[in-house]
Amino acid sequence: MKRSFCLGLPLAALLIVLMSSVGAQADVLYTFHGNNFNGTHDNTFSFTESSLITTTGFFETSFVIDGTTFTNGFFDAGSDCFGFSQSLVNACDGFTSGVSFSGRFPGATTFGTFKIDGGGCNIGGGSLVCELLSSLTISPVTAVTPEPSSLILLGTGALGIAGAIRRRVTGRRGL
Repeated sequence: MKRSFCLGLPLAALLIVLMSSVGAQADVLYTFHGNNFNGTHDNTFSFTESSLITTTGFFETSFVIDGTTFTNGFFDAGSDCFGFSQSLVNACDGFTSGVSFSGRFPGATTFGTFKIDGGGCNIGGGSLVCELLSSLTISPVTAVTPEPSSLILLGTGALGIAGAIRRRVTGRRGL
């Protein structure tokens, strides 16, 4: 009875560790780049999402440009258009109130850098933010979650050491 408990406990702990990391998902960083009209001020802003944005719909975000905080976003998968506003956004370029802007970045449903195509730059509230965008970089956020194969390697090493210690302890008792 003791022998099966001693072996079963480390195996159960190893399984729990492995199962907890299998469903881990890395975040995705969206970074928009551009300059002001004089080329003297960088207008780079970014936000993080839990996964790639690939379907049409609203998402919450938070970033600041020149003292203005934008909290709402919308992505139109049909035109790869991102829209941002201080109020709720329900279309890529159909803004009704607040400071808002949008931009189309063809192919922006995967990792990489994408140039703005010049379309969809509607401005609300007298801001010229949209005119300043030039590119979008989508990249995975480096996660600190270890990969499952490393955990398996660590677990089998720990089991090997535990087995060696067990053999030594049981070998001394037999003397």
